[in-house]
Amino acid sequence: MQDYYDKGMRVPDDITLLLCDDNWGNLRKLPKLADKPRRGGYGIYYHYDYVGGPRNYKWLNTNPIPRI
Repeated sequence: MQDYYDKGMRVPDDITLLLCDDNWGNLRKLPKLADKPRRGGYGIYYHYDYVGGPRNYKWLNTNPIPRI
């Protein structure tokens, strides 16, 4: 969905935008400081375990707690 959002998809202000990591603990996107606050706010989703393509791992190469 981030690709659609980056290309201009508009999301209602009362919907929470969920930002996620790149499967290695790096956030893919952060709100811009110039953006006005959203009623729905923002959330962050981290992959603690990743099961599915293109990678499949549990407990190996997952995000360490200090990095989060």
